[in-house]
Amino acid sequence: MLGLLNKKNPEVDDGADSAEEQLRPRQPRKKLFSLPQLDSLAARFGKKKPVADEDHEQSVGRVMVSTQHNQWIRKVIGYGAIAAVACGPIALVQESQDEPVQPPPAVESGTNAGDLTAHDRAGAFGSMVVSKWLTSTRADSEALDKYFVDSSTNGFETTPMEITRPSVVSATKDANGLWSVVIAVDTKSTEKVKGKDDKTTWTTRHFELPVRLDANGGAVAQRAPAMIPLPDSAEGKTFAYGEDVSPTGAIAAMSDEFLNALLVGKGDVSRLTTPGSDITAVESAAFASVTVSKVQATQPEAEEPTAGDANEILVTAVGKTASGEGIPLQYSMSIHSRDGRWEVKSLSQSPALESPDASTASPTEPPPSPSGSVGPTPTN
Repeated sequence: MLGLLNKKNPEVDDGADSAEEQLRPRQPRKKLFSLPQLDSLAARFGKKKPVADEDHEQSVGRVMVSTQHNQWIRKVIGYGAIAAVACGPIALVQESQDEPVQPPPAVESGTNAGDLTAHDRAGAFGSMVVSKWLTSTRADSEALDKYFVDSSTNGFETTPMEITRPSVVSATKDANGLWSVVIAVDTKSTEKVKGKDDKTTWTTRHFELPVRLDANGGAVAQRAPAMIPLPDSAEGKTFAYGEDVSPTGAIAAMSDEFLNALLVGKGDVSRLTTPGSDITAVESAAFASVTVSKVQATQPEAEEPTAGDANEILVTAVGKTASGEGIPLQYSMSIHSRDGRWEVKSLSQSPALESPDASTASPTEPPPSPSGSVGPTPTN
């Protein structure tokens, strides 16, 4: 094709032009590839390029790439060496991160740090062993041997018991240094009901386990866990909230607005608290809404409160989540009046309780002093 395109038209060119064309030197062929393109091909396929003598002229259509290729290899080696040096510290850091980090020593509080530490160890060991014991079967019960002095107890079944929420109720030490650990767990029982779905019941059970600790941190159970009766309920004191607050009054309205600001993020909490209060809203709103159902107070609600009036209130409310679950809540609050409106001074940790002699106190008896004593302290 190139030859045909280079031929002169015989009707136009005469013999002289043909002779001049034959005497004209032949033009070199165009290069098929540039130097960067050949470098790229060499890197891709790894073929060695022909090396020409530096004193000779490069022939047409050939490109000498040895020098550039060697430079490229030297760059690769150099980059590899730099990467190896740079990776050295990284590898050391990674190795140090892979090693287990020892936790800091626990700082115990109280008058007897040794007993507190032993109490925690006994409770944790008891909770773990009771949980494993209740959920073991005949096939895997041998794994419990290491936790007991005598592991000859038999009677495991093929189906494990289903439990949830194990927690330490108490851990007490006797005169011989043996810890009695009581663990509460919720156990599941299923009852077959003819023609209906099975009835599932969760019951709280208490298990006692004697645990012996040694000075090196070891623990062992002296025998298998024993189910024991639930402890008796403690006697509580009577609330001092003897006044029912009107659901349409100012205190109830303020309580509703305050709890929605506190738990829902609806409104500003600081606008409903006394100056200097450190009460802040719960982060990440817990509920979609809060509804106050009842408010009780230690004193009757004044129709028009004056500055400095105070009261103690117990607010019962229901918080509802976005999906519709409702959770009952109770808050004990100290409230003060300022500028004709009620504000929350503090959220009390303990509710207001009646004193033992409140019912027999004389109406003319002076109020107790700040220290809580009216007269001489009685002797026991």
